[in-house]
Amino acid sequence: MCRSPVGKIYNDADLLEVAIALMEEVRALALKQNIAIDPNVIEHSLKWSKGLPSDLFASMYHDMAAGKRMELEGMSGYVKRLGKELGVSTPCHSLLYGGLKFFKDGRL
Repeated sequence: MCRSPVGKIYNDADLLEVAIALMEEVRALALKQNIAIDPNVIEHSLKWSKGLPSDLFASMYHDMAAGKRMELEGMSGYVKRLGKELGVSTPCHSLLYGGLKFFKDGRL
């Protein structure tokens, strides 16, 4: 949603906070379903992400920029729907979905 490369996201305190919150929502859904998950999954994910090239953009950015269909439904859309179904709050994924849903099938 911020249309920035991964290096900018993980080196900005505000964006990093959002990225962590998004991961925490997914972790909460896994735990709600009794899915065994590494207690350090978020830390491991952050370490992995910080090892990516700093100028790398997410695939949804490339899709959006090219006016192509995005993976929004299968990502934040799924998290939002599953959260509602399981009674788990997913405000960050809901906001992300709400902000991008008009672009999910390509350009407006």
